[in-house]
Amino acid sequence: ETVTRLRDRLDTTSIEAVTGQYKDMTAHLSGRIGKAMLGQKAVSDIANERTQLTLRGGRLDVIQQTLTSVNDNIGQLSVRMKGALGSEDFTAREAVVRDAQAALEATFSALNTRHGERYLFAGDATNTKPFADADTFLSDVRSMAATATDAADFATQMDTYFNTPGGGWQSGIYSGTS
Repeated sequence: ETVTRLRDRLDTTSIEAVTGQYKDMTAHLSGRIGKAMLGQKAVSDIANERTQLTLRGGRLDVIQQTLTSVNDNIGQLSVRMKGALGSEDFTAREAVVRDAQAALEATFSALNTRHGERYLFAGDATNTKPFADADTFLSDVRSMAATATDAADFATQMDTYFNTPGGGWQSGIYSGTS
């Protein structure tokens, strides 16, 4: 009987030495299996959280790069616009208008950025492309400018366009959520 127990013990020790794990974890823990399982769950939860944080970090990096791109697109446009409007140089005005339209198109395109299967600037509607094309927006603005009676009326129309729930911005341009 002693020899049999010694053989079993030698067998167990051999297996444990080779694998690096206890042969019978339940016997080894002797009633502390619940604590061990909770510990294992905590380790798994930490690994899952680390994965989630890495994914979120990647999204934040893409968002930062996109916003930097948008800022670079806009650049000195406002200064150039004011300068062009203050002069009689129609060529300069046309160049600024072209550059502004290109910057608007690049901005809309950049704000439609995806990370994996998610649109990053769509709020909670991550599976929906958030912005229509810039031409649709420019068409709306041109229409408001054509029907405005004066600068104050145009400003009021623009406020309504952007700030009214279901207004032009929310119904025709931005498809994401608040």
